[in-house]
Amino acid sequence: MRLLLFINSLDTGGAERVISKLANHWAAAGHRVTLATLVPPGNDHYPLNPGVQRVSLHAGETSTSLLHTLTNNLRRAGRLRRLLRAEQPDCVVAFLLTANVLAYAAAFPGSTPVVMSERSHPPNFPLRFPWSWLRKLTYPRSAALVVLTDLSAQWCAVNLGCTNTHVVPNAVALPLGERPPRLSPADYIAADDLLVLSVGRLEAGKQMDQVVRGFAAGRARLQLNSKLVLIGQGPLLTSLQALVESLQLSQQVIFVPQVGNIQAWFERADIYVSASCLEGYPNVLLEAMACGCACIAYNCPTGPAEILQDTKNGYLVPLNEEPLLTRRLTELMQDRHTRAQLGSAARLVTRTHSQAQFLARWDAVVAGATR
Repeated sequence: MRLLLFINSLDTGGAERVISKLANHWAAAGHRVTLATLVPPGNDHYPLNPGVQRVSLHAGETSTSLLHTLTNNLRRAGRLRRLLRAEQPDCVVAFLLTANVLAYAAAFPGSTPVVMSERSHPPNFPLRFPWSWLRKLTYPRSAALVVLTDLSAQWCAVNLGCTNTHVVPNAVALPLGERPPRLSPADYIAADDLLVLSVGRLEAGKQMDQVVRGFAAGRARLQLNSKLVLIGQGPLLTSLQALVESLQLSQQVIFVPQVGNIQAWFERADIYVSASCLEGYPNVLLEAMACGCACIAYNCPTGPAEILQDTKNGYLVPLNEEPLLTRRLTELMQDRHTRAQLGSAARLVTRTHSQAQFLARWDAVVAGATR
């Protein structure tokens, strides 16, 4: 089978990781796979199987006005259409809104089926015209629409009229991949320090300030040798550093922009905390659980509740109940036995969200789209 996969870039996001995984899987299975992006391969973050043909449309220019957006996307659709004519794929698999719409436009009105993938819960990110209209026009006409949760599938059915939706949750498998920079936790954390970890972009939706305040309260109460590590970059770095300074925790809270050996950090961590108010299906939470972290997460509209069972394999806290988040964190900081119990149960996520299941579901989606 000839497959063409399309996404804006192969940068550091979860969607980029998943589409790279699929490309590698299908190439290893003997399919002819082309992976196209708007930007050149120099921005790639994930390794590809040598059997994957990597193509750039060289159309990643940022739009500066509505007219510029229109002309940019017309040019992108035209270049993608030429690529489709050259490659003659049996199926196109696109990830994320812009790529989904462009793939449909490039394939129209031909017979090449287009499989689209949404990687977040759509109402979490309301769209303006014309993208809202384009989504409603194209998604129901795709050969298949892949979403992460049943709630997202229901929303697409009611609001977009989609009847072709397939739910394929994210998966996790060990070992996790490595890439630079490889940083040793031992260079940051003493051997006898309890480590609380949170990973994510430093932006409003991740609510890292609540993690900092919860850690501060637990540490003040328990007087433990403990550190909080926040791994990520983003616009709220300065304000979070100011919060840490105001709480007199500059020596206890460590900011790490990025690491390429995240498994080593999960395995060193005693507790993982997600205070995010918006998730699709959080890969980082899956990875932390797979590595045996005792995990706490807010029950945001989609994602954590599909992974965590409260008090069984972690703590699931009602959204934005910060006092309860703090109390749960303090309990885990204090109770080594509960940490070990929850961490051991969390490791079973590699069975409930196995890589084999994930790939088999995607194989079935593409097979169905090409019948």
